[in-house]
Amino acid sequence: GAASPSASGGGSGSGGGAVSPADLGSFPQSVHKLWSRHKRGWEAPPDAGVLPDRGGSLAICLTVVDKVPHEELWQRWLASAAHDPQGRSGKLVIHAKFPDKVKEAQPWCGERTLEHSYRPEWNDVRVARAMLALLKKALEDEHVQFMFLGTESCVPITPFTEAMDMLWDAGAVSHIRAWQGSSDRATKFEQGAQFDTVDREMVPESAVWKALPGWICLARRHAQAIVDLEARVKGELWPAFQTTFAPEELFFPTLLALTGVVPDQRSSRSQVVSRSLVFAEWPTTGENRANPRVLDDEATPTSLCELRRQGYIFARKFKQPLSPELASYVLAPSNGKRVAPIPSRRGSAEQEREPPGPAGCRAADPTHHWERDRDAAAREPIPARPPEKEAAVLGIAGRARDIGVVAEVGVESAIRIEWSTGMQGAVTVAADGDEVHGTTMIVAAGVLRTRVLVVVLVLVQGGSLPESERREDSEGVMGRAG
Repeated sequence: GAASPSASGGGSGSGGGAVSPADLGSFPQSVHKLWSRHKRGWEAPPDAGVLPDRGGSLAICLTVVDKVPHEELWQRWLASAAHDPQGRSGKLVIHAKFPDKVKEAQPWCGERTLEHSYRPEWNDVRVARAMLALLKKALEDEHVQFMFLGTESCVPITPFTEAMDMLWDAGAVSHIRAWQGSSDRATKFEQGAQFDTVDREMVPESAVWKALPGWICLARRHAQAIVDLEARVKGELWPAFQTTFAPEELFFPTLLALTGVVPDQRSSRSQVVSRSLVFAEWPTTGENRANPRVLDDEATPTSLCELRRQGYIFARKFKQPLSPELASYVLAPSNGKRVAPIPSRRGSAEQEREPPGPAGCRAADPTHHWERDRDAAAREPIPARPPEKEAAVLGIAGRARDIGVVAEVGVESAIRIEWSTGMQGAVTVAADGDEVHGTTMIVAAGVLRTRVLVVVLVLVQGGSLPESERREDSEGVMGRAG
């Protein structure tokens, strides 16, 4: 048969032997053809590149309405780059719905605000267009190696140099926690309001990904490939997401996939770390589950320290400026040894590319904000399971750890179980359905030296227990299981 087209060339923005836009045909068929070429291995994804030993910059790209409540914190955080031993720097780029108001009220931010505005509303595809404009502006600076996309409610929680060390240690990769509609992670709401709404005439179904949080960190080559993609396929792709809920959550990981970079760490060709650098949590009950919780009244140096130990550089949602105590904590370098990275969520040391944690901060109270840790853990991707067994999805409360297995659980959230490399067993948890309503299940697990995994389930009727009782019961069951 005819020889396959050469795969030696780079993807969008990388030059080399990549096919020209003319070879892809007219839009939108060009999108499908490009995706097909990537799937067949006829075209290589863009090379992630190599980070410089000295220098380099991080662009903070914020999409705001009419003000930046954390202007002083960002100003001081970026100014602290002057003390970075590797000569790295940072910059701020802003897209405002009302740029004139920002320029008038906050001159420092105003100087860094784009002149043009797409005037996005909440849950509007113009948010994605604004974010794309920020990438284009950031790429004008050849020193920028990473672009973090955020909002006015985002704040840094890790000192500048430690944040840059984390990025450089991970390499020239993007940080995106994403999944597809076929994943166990996808809810019925996500399937109906997000995955199913993407225009299939423009975008192949198998190329659609969702990131949560949608505020991601892109390596330079990946951002350039996304920016170049629409010229490559000779058409704008944002209209495909016009009816999608929270379109920015799907727009960027999907476009990244179309460039040949699958936003999944389990892919052998992936240039992505499957985690977010920004901490955010969504309520699991109540009417306002579409927006992250506001952390203004909850954040303390202890809780921020724990988030830093988990590898987060940023956090949201903060509506008000941080207190002087918290601001000083964010800006001051940590003392002590580096902490270990979070274990891989994918059960394979070979697949693990988690960035190391920041330099050690003082030890956190292990019970502080345990519910936040529980809910955040429940939103992590479900790990790969042994093919012969299936772990059911339950609504549960508590947290249990033991050698060789980790189970982190939350009320109306998914159970997550990890197998260490030495663990040969499997687990089966029975349940009537995907969710358990009106009950609280406390799960504890222990590992024997044999291939047996003991799982203890205690069913408590009548809804959730108070926090103190939940913790006490969870620890009690864990002790008996051990």
